[in-house]
Amino acid sequence: MKKFLSVMMLILIFSSVSFGAVSEDMNVYVRQDVFDAKMEALFERLHGEILVLSERMDKQFAELRGEVKGDIKALSERVDGNFAALSGKISGMDYKIDALQTVVYWGLGILSLLIASFVLAPIVGSIVQNLRKPSFTLDDVKRLIAEAQLNTKPQV
Repeated sequence: MKKFLSVMMLILIFSSVSFGAVSEDMNVYVRQDVFDAKMEALFERLHGEILVLSERMDKQFAELRGEVKGDIKALSERVDGNFAALSGKISGMDYKIDALQTVVYWGLGILSLLIASFVLAPIVGSIVQNLRKPSFTLDDVKRLIAEAQLNTKPQV
């Protein structure tokens, strides 16, 4: 089994090596000055493309900045308008809350006066009845007369 696996591994290794990339012009050599010239031309071309792309990107960034500034300005004005509207509504709510608070206080005051009058009505009624009663009753007057007659009789 080990032999079989080792043979399979060798076959797979060599088969993958045989499909590797091989250049057809392996014996072509380039002189140093031609190589440098081609590299310089390639560098100049890439540098020019980078500059063009950089200019395009700068223009697009400038356009985006302008749009974003306009959007920010519009949003700022919108937020300021909403803030002013909400401030007005809050001021109106303050007035309404103050009026409601006054109504509630007056209502509680009147309600407490009504409850107090119902609770104190029997007590006030009994006090008024006691004030209207004479302080001396008929029995008290008869008793005083009887005592006065006893005291004025001559004692024998």
